[in-house]
Amino acid sequence: MQYLDIARLDAAPLGKDPCVHVHVPGFVRAGVLSEITRDYPDIRERDNLHPEELAYGAAFRGLLEELRAEELRSAFERKFGLDLRQNPLQITARKYVDETDSGLHNDSRTKVVTVLMYFNEHWEHAGGKLRLTRNEQDFEDYSVE
Repeated sequence: MQYLDIARLDAAPLGKDPCVHVHVPGFVRAGVLSEITRDYPDIRERDNLHPEELAYGAAFRGLLEELRAEELRSAFERKFGLDLRQNPLQITARKYVDETDSGLHNDSRTKVVTVLMYFNEHWEHAGGKLRLTRNEQDFEDYSVE
């Protein structure tokens, strides 16, 4: 795969607190990160949008193809010990969030696996980080940030 490093996914430890998860730094290969960022859709609203609704360049198109690939689905099946063949794949893109977005919540109960990919080359801000919290009431009770 040109854009995604499945060996990093395979090597990443499986976490279990507060839920089964995996954190894969470098999953998007560093050498192509700037290309994907350059070719990312010019999204101006704060919403999850389907790629079919967007215009984007070749590198982002290549990333989408890899996200839809059998090889990647198989890698997630191995990592989580699941059979995902009967589950639909849903891909959305987003560019902006603010303090009114998301908040403290569990992801959809109908999703079997959720994959979040961030394309920031550096993140030096105190806020704006994903936390895996142990409950839906206490943002400070988290195991992973």
